[in-house]
Amino acid sequence: MGRHRREDSTGPEPGEDPPAPGPTDQGGKGGMATREVAPEIAEPSRSQEERT
Repeated sequence: MGRHRREDSTGPEPGEDPPAPGPTDQGGKGGMATREVAPEIAEPSRSQEERT
């Protein structure tokens, strides 16, 4: 099963040695996640206005 995960390389486990595309994958996901959360953290009042 572990072998299958490495082939997919979608999300390498923290304990595993990530393949070449590993770091790039994590960076991309991290950036996307940060972008989604950033506006709410930066301006909580603004996000509340949009939801209401």
